[in-house]
Amino acid sequence: MTVNFIWFEDIKDFSSREHAIEAAILLYYSLLYFYKTTLDESIESPSSLPQFWVVTGLTLYTAINFFIFLFYKYLMGFPEFKKYAVEIWNVHNISFILLNIFIAVSFYKTKKHD
Repeated sequence: MTVNFIWFEDIKDFSSREHAIEAAILLYYSLLYFYKTTLDESIESPSSLPQFWVVTGLTLYTAINFFIFLFYKYLMGFPEFKKYAVEIWNVHNISFILLNIFIAVSFYKTKKHD
C-alpha cells in the first residue's frame, strides 16, 4: 500500500488497483474455504456454521465488485463514462448491504449455537 502511494498514485485518489487486488485475494481465500469445507466430511451442514455466512457474503461482495474496482478509475478518466461509473457504484452499495446482512446472519447463528 505504501509503495503504491509513494510511486504510483496519490494518497487522495481512489486506488482502483489496490481494491481490485484486495478483492482478488479475498475471493481466492473465500473459494479456498468453500473447497476445504466441501471436502471435510465431518461437517454435515456447512450452512449451520457462522463463518460460512461471513465467507458467503464476502464471496458475493468480492465477486460482484472486482470488476467495478478494477475499472472504476479508468471509467472516471473519460467524461462520457463518468456518469456510468458513478451509477455503477450503486451496485457496490447494494452488495455491501448484502455483505452486512450475511454478517448479521452469522451473528444470529453464533447466538443460536450458544
